[in-house]
Amino acid sequence: MHGVGAVPIVHAGESSWILPLVGCIAICLACCGHWKRAVLWLVTFGIGFCLMLAGKLAFELAGWSLPGLRLYSISGHAMLTSAVYPVLFVMAGTVAGPRAARFGLVAALVLVVVVALALVIGRYHTISETLAGAAIGLPVAWVNLRQPMVRLDSRVLAALAVGLVLVLVGGVRHAFVDLKKSALAHSTDVFGDRTFYSRRIQQDPLTGKTVITINRASASLDALSR
Repeated sequence: MHGVGAVPIVHAGESSWILPLVGCIAICLACCGHWKRAVLWLVTFGIGFCLMLAGKLAFELAGWSLPGLRLYSISGHAMLTSAVYPVLFVMAGTVAGPRAARFGLVAALVLVVVVALALVIGRYHTISETLAGAAIGLPVAWVNLRQPMVRLDSRVLAALAVGLVLVLVGGVRHAFVDLKKSALAHSTDVFGDRTFYSRRIQQDPLTGKTVITINRASASLDALSR
């Protein structure tokens, strides 16, 4: 994602950080004996992630877009934050009780809104692209939270916290970054050298209006990602 203005909070929605979180949530649920919820979480998140990815590739590979709505590349950051953080924060809150779980949900939704605003203000995404991402992610969270989350074992949650620290400081997170780079490096085998689409969001210095420029380039997906 290439933004014009540097807004650090958007890093909270990076896939290299969020995807390990998804695994940690599933492991935590399974370790507490909630296998069905763990499977539901992985399946619903997987569906949402695939929908978001399909929307992105529809534009990047075929140029599909809705210019009238300024919808080009669906925001993966908005999808990931809105799907994962509500579930994570509610799960953490259950250790202290129902009230803390509700507070966790409110805190997560505030974070989702802050990240969404940062995506738009930093011109990483348009408003419609950000809303489209959230429209995919929030139903994922809702499906997993529509039934009250049972109180989780504090020891399992402590182990989850340790895992998150390991993800944050490197290790697993870097492994996901390397996996992504490896996948892009072999993208030519799948797509070959062909036309790819990208868009840039800028502010016209004279009028102050937002201008969206569509670029077409013939190259490998790996080259365009650099």
